[in-house]
Amino acid sequence: MSFESTSPTKLQSKTFTFRRLALNILALLSLALLLWVGYENSEQHTVLRLFGDVYLTSLGAVVTGGGILGVLAAVLRVFAEKALSKASQQSSKRKLERLEVTAETSSERVKALEHKIETLEIALKRALESNKER
Repeated sequence: MSFESTSPTKLQSKTFTFRRLALNILALLSLALLLWVGYENSEQHTVLRLFGDVYLTSLGAVVTGGGILGVLAAVLRVFAEKALSKASQQSSKRKLERLEVTAETSSERVKALEHKIETLEIALKRALESNKER
């Protein structure tokens, strides 16, 4: 397959799909590593201080809980960015529609003015012809 025959949009789409796939694979591997580390350290105990209280808990639970909170934060961040992007896209779409309406209105005004000019030219020719006849 030659890149010369592929259009830029198809090539960009393929690159985007490859990056998305690679990032998904890395995310799954990271999650698997996190769960494995949590499992391996499930028999290790550690002290966890939370809101002034002291708890004796397994290190695996702390590692897994921290990882899950990190994944949750990342997912929420992605959803927030997606919502902002969608709002921005809708705003841009509305601006473009307004510009199109303005362009159509301007085009209609130009046509109306051209028609008026034609009418005035015809009226002027008739007036000049009637003056010549007198």
